[in-house]
Amino acid sequence: EEVAVDSSGAVFVVGTTANGASFAKPLTCPTYGMFLLKHSSTAGDEQWSRCVSTPSGTGGEIWAVAVDPADDDYVGGRFYGTLDFGGTQLFDAGWQGFLAKYSGTTGSLVWAKELSTTAVSNGAPVRGLVATSSDVLAVGEFVGTLDLGGKQLVSISNATDVYVARFSTGSGAVQEAKRFGDSSADTGRDITLDGPTAVPFTGAFVGQVDFGKGPLTSQGTSDA
Repeated sequence: EEVAVDSSGAVFVVGTTANGASFAKPLTCPTYGMFLLKHSSTAGDEQWSRCVSTPSGTGGEIWAVAVDPADDDYVGGRFYGTLDFGGTQLFDAGWQGFLAKYSGTTGSLVWAKELSTTAVSNGAPVRGLVATSSDVLAVGEFVGTLDLGGKQLVSISNATDVYVARFSTGSGAVQEAKRFGDSSADTGRDITLDGPTAVPFTGAFVGQVDFGKGPLTSQGTSDA
């Protein structure tokens, strides 16, 4: 699904499996689940692998991975039902977003959190991530009221709006969050950094969207 590279050149790979998957460390992922792998920068040897299981009757997709300057890893996506990180579990009856941090050295889970909304069919998936030494920034879309654990955003209508949120790398606590969009469907797709303060992100919109410099109007059914 996605890859990221740390300061030594080690490669992190995330993906989803529907038929089980076997790796060297540990040996096997469940039939349904998501995985995170670390490969060395030299021979490509597997350093460690971690599985996030979604038992029968539940589901999950992992779409984003990022590495901070300390070479710790962040993954995000969406899930419904039980999401098991190997002892730490998240649960929600409908589709919601998730964000988790792993130690880049050992692969152990540091923290995991849910991005929950009142719209269980859409949730708030994490589509893109980027990390600094103090913050991890996420982008995606949501419908209804998005609860980030201290800050809330409300969509204009029953169509998706874009969210951009900043979380503490240490604890996962939300630091800042903003909403973009109008009454039509808007989606967030990826995010990066441009210097110490600029945060470019990409997505698509229908109708109008205002990023702070006046409204932009789409020329078709969906514009980027």
